[in-house]
Amino acid sequence: ACCDCNSMLLLSMSEGRLQLANSFKSDDMHDHAFYLLSIWKEHKLQQESDTLYICGDKGVEDITPILNMFIQNTKRINPNELFRPNLLNRITKIPFDLQALLLCE
Repeated sequence: ACCDCNSMLLLSMSEGRLQLANSFKSDDMHDHAFYLLSIWKEHKLQQESDTLYICGDKGVEDITPILNMFIQNTKRINPNELFRPNLLNRITKIPFDLQALLLCE
């Protein structure tokens, strides 16, 4: 999940395959949490053993404590560390969803 103050991008991967790519707009972090947890349940992800990787700006700081009440393994990540060193990593402010599209090719 990638959060900012008014939207959330969700990507779900299983065995290296993209299962879900969706976005949700809202100014309320509780709405973001509800949406993410609904997707988590719908995809039958396990609260104790699966991991939620989350990135973003201030929104991450607001939503992480809420999610930690329901998902045991929540880890904050830096998107630039996920991608091989290339031009995208050297250019700042490229949205995570655009970078993530490269994973699908």
